[in-house]
Amino acid sequence: MPVIVNDDDDLISVISGETEYTVAGEAGPQLERKLKAAQTSQDVKLNGLLKKWIVITIFYQLGWLFSFFGLFFPAVALVRFSLGFWIMMPTYRGGAIIFELFQEYLLQFEKQISVLRSNLASKAIIVIQRYASHLLRSQMEFLSEEAIVTSQEYQKQSLALINQEIELRVLAHSKKHE
Repeated sequence: MPVIVNDDDDLISVISGETEYTVAGEAGPQLERKLKAAQTSQDVKLNGLLKKWIVITIFYQLGWLFSFFGLFFPAVALVRFSLGFWIMMPTYRGGAIIFELFQEYLLQFEKQISVLRSNLASKAIIVIQRYASHLLRSQMEFLSEEAIVTSQEYQKQSLALINQEIELRVLAHSKKHE
């Protein structure tokens, strides 16, 4: 992070991404605490915006529900508008309230998606490796030496990655049971 020091006014500015933090005072621990507080405040604001936009995205994706219920209840359009207004207005903190209400469900959904992704990736790797092994066995006599050496290098790299991952998992498992 670029730091700009203005000795004339005892100002220190830190530019982080597109955000610039400026704090006043003599350099030292107190100024560092002020800078840290400003950065923390900015992080809290950004976290709040992220929560709001997660809720807005889900609200937008569920718009078909409002359309469906609008066929039976004429006031649904007003409810949808009011709910959208409540979510968007920072004064009412509707996005944060809804996010907090559904946070546990979102975390459970995230875990389910993570497990699904892990299972799909595992099955895909097994199928690809079976196919590659079968292809290598059936076409070995037709391969050039260069292709065989290259294949051997890829196998060594894959084996090194697999061994490293196994070591990390064994270490994590042993620390978990200590």
